[in-house]
Amino acid sequence: MTPSPPGAWHDRLYTRLVGHAVPLLIMPDAIWTAASLWAGSRQWVNQFRTAGLQSGDRIVCALPPGAAFVQVLIASLWEGLSLAVAPVRDGDGPGAAALLDALDARLLVRETAPSIQSNSAQTIRHNTDSDHANNDLAISDHTCVPGAAGWPEEAMPALRDAREARSPDVRLLLRTTGTAGDARWVALSDANVLAVIDSHAPKLELTHACVLSVLPWHHAFGLVLGLLTALLHADEIVRDHTDGRDVDALLDLAMLHPVTHMDLVPLLATRLLDDARGATLLRRLHGGIVGGAPVSSSLCVALQATRMRVGYGQTEASPGVLLGDAGEWSERLLGRAVGCDVRVDADGVLAFRGANACVGVWAGGQLVREAPDRWVRTGDVVAEVTGDAFRLVGRASDSFKLSNGRMVDATRLEDHLRRTLPDVAELLLRPSGDDALELLVTMELAPDIAQVRALLGSLGARLARVTVVASAEWRRTPKGDVVRRAPLRDAE
Repeated sequence: MTPSPPGAWHDRLYTRLVGHAVPLLIMPDAIWTAASLWAGSRQWVNQFRTAGLQSGDRIVCALPPGAAFVQVLIASLWEGLSLAVAPVRDGDGPGAAALLDALDARLLVRETAPSIQSNSAQTIRHNTDSDHANNDLAISDHTCVPGAAGWPEEAMPALRDAREARSPDVRLLLRTTGTAGDARWVALSDANVLAVIDSHAPKLELTHACVLSVLPWHHAFGLVLGLLTALLHADEIVRDHTDGRDVDALLDLAMLHPVTHMDLVPLLATRLLDDARGATLLRRLHGGIVGGAPVSSSLCVALQATRMRVGYGQTEASPGVLLGDAGEWSERLLGRAVGCDVRVDADGVLAFRGANACVGVWAGGQLVREAPDRWVRTGDVVAEVTGDAFRLVGRASDSFKLSNGRMVDATRLEDHLRRTLPDVAELLLRPSGDDALELLVTMELAPDIAQVRALLGSLGARLARVTVVASAEWRRTPKGDVVRRAPLRDAE
């Protein structure tokens, strides 16, 4: 439980921010210099100290991307607080009190103060007990709202009493996206986060860069490899206020600023490449990471004309594990190990070990620690390709059983079909009826079902049909993964 040395962040932040113009944080309504961000963070530091917060105290930040978020982040790193970063929606309503309780946090920082009258009225309207009103009354005592300048304009509220001991070696608590199952809160140390920044930054070549930030700051990819790495190495951080949802607005923003780098997920990369201006933007960028979901063959071909690179990791890896070279693309490429050791277990699952491996997870109201020198299984089945690089075969959890109990190794079967059938853009094998299979596929010409049955070997007789699906019919996650539980838009 020994915290990292005080200088882990002090020297870096002081050197980068004090008295400097860059890095600039460029928002739609204001431009913040490094010095102004530093000044704002000092206001938070003073408030934290006055309130009695100490190293290892847990606080929750549910602010939108902006100057206040960056100030709170800097102040928390400086003071050695354990900062849990949550989406804005999690800081509203009765759920906020539950979040504070679940993380045993002492303070919530959010955009607006709770509306006790509104919640109380709602409680009365629905004729329920007073839990919602009481929760909001309770949370109002532990909620801090930044003012127009990004720091609190009023004194800190009373801190919530914590049940568990402080966690001075935990710097960030970040929630996973739930791709591998139920979402959970992952605890990262200073050493975890800085190991990924220091191993990735030299390859990303961010000196004098202008970074267009679109990824969520409450996710590890957007926070660590996006915001924090840019804060320590780039000259400008331009935040897209639409979070990548409005391509036209994003491209208008890119035209206003000398953007050189951008991190994004495959779904946004596809949407940009479908737009003439977006394709031009990606081709002129000096670099950036595409990660978070598998990259299709068609997207790979388009990205070969750019200096974008693939990145792979998980929140548990702080989040960096593998990284490709600029312009290096092949279907489902994941890259090579960066800053950690990797291995492929007997079942084909990728595992990693190193300084990037998280401290543990916050579960059941307490920190569950893991051995720092352990091997961490990612849950992703991979295959090695040339030059120590890996490609994704699929999720180990994607396999399923038919009703007769026979196991279908969908992960490897889909990989075999993907690599054998020509011009496949997307495919998915799923159960259909009693002990039967259906193949959903996006490709120019429908494959011959007899050919597919032959490729499936002993399971070929179970294939009832091959259904051709238009690209727009797939239901996808915000990152671009197909939602396996209900893969089609009209599915229930």
